[in-house]
Amino acid sequence: MQQSTGRLAVGVVLAASLVTFGLQAFVLRPHLWPAGAGVAVSGDTVFGALAAPRPIAVIRPPNLNGLSVTAVTITIVWPGSAAEKAGLRPGMTVSSIADARGHTIRLDQGLPADPAATLGIWREMQRASPQSAITLGVSDGAGATPRVVVLDRQAVWATDAATQAGWLRQHLGPIAQTAGFLAGAAVLLVLGASGTTATLMMLALIATAVANAGPLLGADTAVPILGPLLLLFNWLATPLSFPVIGFAVLFFPHRAEILDRHRWIPMALALASLPMLVISTATAGFLLGADAVAPLVAWFSQRAWTFDASFALLLAANVLIVIEGIGRYRQNLDANERRRIQIVVFTGVPAVFAYALKTGIPLLGGLVGGQPIALYWWVEAFLQAVVLLPAFGLPYAVAVRHVFSPRTVLRRSLQYALARRTIAALVLLPIIALAGSLVQQREQSLAMIIRGRPLFYLFCLGLLGLGLRYREAARRWLDQRFFRAEYDAREILVALASRVPYEADPRQLVAMVVAQIDSALHPECVAVLAENGGAFAVVAAVRADAAPLAGDSALVTLLRWSDRPLEVFLDDESSPVARIPPADRAWLAAIDAALLVPIFAGGSDPRPLVGLVALGQKRSEEPFTPEDRELLRGIAVQMGVALDLSRLRRKASESVIPGGGTQFTPTVVTGTGAGPGIGVGAVVDAKYRVDAIIGQGGMGAVYRAWDLRLARAVAIKVVRADLLSSADARARFHRESQIVARLQHPAIVTVFDYGTLADGAAFLVMEFVPGEDLRQLMRRERTLDPARMLALMDGIAGGVESAHQSGIFHRDLKPENILLPASGTGPKVVDFGVAKLSSPAGTDSGQTFGGTVDGTIIGTPAYMAPEQLRGDAVDSRADVFSLGAMAYEMVTGKLPYGGGSFIDIGMRQAAGEATVDVGGMSEALAAAIRRAIAYDRQSRPDSPVAFAQALKQAFRTTNNQ
Repeated sequence: MQQSTGRLAVGVVLAASLVTFGLQAFVLRPHLWPAGAGVAVSGDTVFGALAAPRPIAVIRPPNLNGLSVTAVTITIVWPGSAAEKAGLRPGMTVSSIADARGHTIRLDQGLPADPAATLGIWREMQRASPQSAITLGVSDGAGATPRVVVLDRQAVWATDAATQAGWLRQHLGPIAQTAGFLAGAAVLLVLGASGTTATLMMLALIATAVANAGPLLGADTAVPILGPLLLLFNWLATPLSFPVIGFAVLFFPHRAEILDRHRWIPMALALASLPMLVISTATAGFLLGADAVAPLVAWFSQRAWTFDASFALLLAANVLIVIEGIGRYRQNLDANERRRIQIVVFTGVPAVFAYALKTGIPLLGGLVGGQPIALYWWVEAFLQAVVLLPAFGLPYAVAVRHVFSPRTVLRRSLQYALARRTIAALVLLPIIALAGSLVQQREQSLAMIIRGRPLFYLFCLGLLGLGLRYREAARRWLDQRFFRAEYDAREILVALASRVPYEADPRQLVAMVVAQIDSALHPECVAVLAENGGAFAVVAAVRADAAPLAGDSALVTLLRWSDRPLEVFLDDESSPVARIPPADRAWLAAIDAALLVPIFAGGSDPRPLVGLVALGQKRSEEPFTPEDRELLRGIAVQMGVALDLSRLRRKASESVIPGGGTQFTPTVVTGTGAGPGIGVGAVVDAKYRVDAIIGQGGMGAVYRAWDLRLARAVAIKVVRADLLSSADARARFHRESQIVARLQHPAIVTVFDYGTLADGAAFLVMEFVPGEDLRQLMRRERTLDPARMLALMDGIAGGVESAHQSGIFHRDLKPENILLPASGTGPKVVDFGVAKLSSPAGTDSGQTFGGTVDGTIIGTPAYMAPEQLRGDAVDSRADVFSLGAMAYEMVTGKLPYGGGSFIDIGMRQAAGEATVDVGGMSEALAAAIRRAIAYDRQSRPDSPVAFAQALKQAFRTTNNQ
């Protein structure tokens, strides 16, 4: 209901805008300079349609500040116009102006000194129809006998070629710009774009179009009854355009978080537009006959700075909003949203510069040399075309769900224009030649025409036949030549669809489908899921880590409704998946799914949904084309009809895990390796079903699993059996489990359970954290700004501090051990595998997991404190050193003491922290980090929280300077 109301309101506003545009394009502007009367008089904008032409038509009251005109004179006469034919020339004095309504303005003494009287003249000129004739009383100067001249205001199409060319240069740009922006808003409305972002963007396009079109100058009188409303709408467009554009930026591509942090922003933006809104409303009321507001309008007209100041304030506010939007773009990790913003920037910024050049160069020439600079027509045409880019870019960025990057749009457009359009042109050329020849010889009979030039017609007909016969082959060749990636993908998928029915082994079929789809479309990930015991589990995957999907979930129900591939748009309010429960949305977000292709079994009706193919976005950042979706649908149909997918769901073998639980021989899982002790598909300890391997290292592997009792995702860390071969080693593993299980803090990964397997391996069940680690973030962004580093370090330090208070030192803090949840809830510290437990009395127990005692070096050298490298006893300040090293790396992209062996790093540490390069950092931030990585532990902050506080103080000091 709310969306329907919003679309109805936008439709009403758009309709009013289209009527206003019609008045501008067909009633007003065809009768403006140099068409119409072809004359301009002095007196600034007081004389409306007779005022001197301006590059920018701003809807505002006249500027009466210092306006003192002792005599109103003719300033410009267009050659060949009605004014020139009547004998008018520049310098003649205008003593009176009368319109077709019988209203006469006396100007014997020039403009009156009383501002209210001058505003009365302005109102008369604003309300005069631009189409009607106008009568001027003119004379050659003081004492000369005035004469009366009646001037017909001709429409531009009734003038000569020179006038039409001049008119086009003056008015085609604003008309095209208004039409373009209104067309963009209409396209969004017709395409059904909905939601707050789309509504604000449509209103922004409409407001920009109406405001840039300029005042109606009496054209509204051509519309009975609705004319006053259109006049009011025209005057309110400018003050309302600024806040509407500002809100459109704040809600693009989604609502900015700054609106939640600073709730005063909407009110401030509305208040900033209030002065201009008051001025425009009062002026519109005055034009409609409300004389009560005349003193207020006169006050504003004598103080033009009020309008200018409000205009500048709103412009500055929108500039700040755009800057904030750029900041959001830099922090936005969603590739599709980043492309949307790029489209807006790549079309909007050139348009602003083109508009500034198109209007600024003539204005600058007039200010400096007294004569406006006339640009070449082709320069004006090019600049105007660039100004229109946002009219195409904004609707594309808002309405299209998966957008191309600007570079891809340009490349594909050029390729299409040069390649496929070439084929159409080659087919049309012989047709055009034949038609031209027949028209040229239309006086002759067809037989005579053919006999006169038989070879020519045979050649043209042969060329036409060849073009029609080999057109498709030529297009395929051009596709292969200019669209190689798309051509190869299509060929691979077509070949795959033809091979599917003949593949007997379901395992080989699924592996082949996954591999071929990955090769053809290059998605970020691809996974095939099959129904198994009421849930859909992964049976084959590449770069995907998908949890089982409940068979009664809303997402599965949505797929059952149609056999068409389902595009995933989580942030689109009108998308079907936008209304599914949070659990299903989280499942889609976890694998970053962009397309779901359902697989139905054959035979029965209705056909049961037995599987699905989930694909991530293409690595090329391009969306899936309709042809891609149709080919994938065909492959899914072949899979469902040709094979009995129950074989994918049937247990290949079943055995009991000695440590408890049931293990199934897993089906094909491409891109994962076998882990120690268990495999994908196993049920560990009768509690945890292993779904996928997350990572693997020298000590063992980490799996993502499903807690069957509590219905939640967990991570299982499995340690190799050969590392726990002795009773002491197993006891130490149990001790580590007890250590980390004691830690309860939002910034520390929680441990739920632990146990051992009969083959000697042991497992630790922990909280599963979807997302990435700090190392992945730093590889992608190289460096982080200090504010972002501080936010991360504040959360990390809190977790490490909590561990210290429990008597636990991490001793291996590094970016790989800092998880960044996809939910954005803050960092989490993981892997206390080398943590050291201090005794309750505060004395060092000397024991660590792995059987080490004091004198043994454990950790990653680049992040280890000097005392840790020496094998000395460590305390909380060793972890502070690691935090300082990470903070330095986040800001600079480098390690403070470099990499290398223990000895190399130790020697550089011994040289002192003063040797660490802090170039590019503020003095306060450099000092705080150098203290944390000091060689002498006594010089470091006493605790992680103390280090975080030092960073905050340094950040405040830097910002206050």
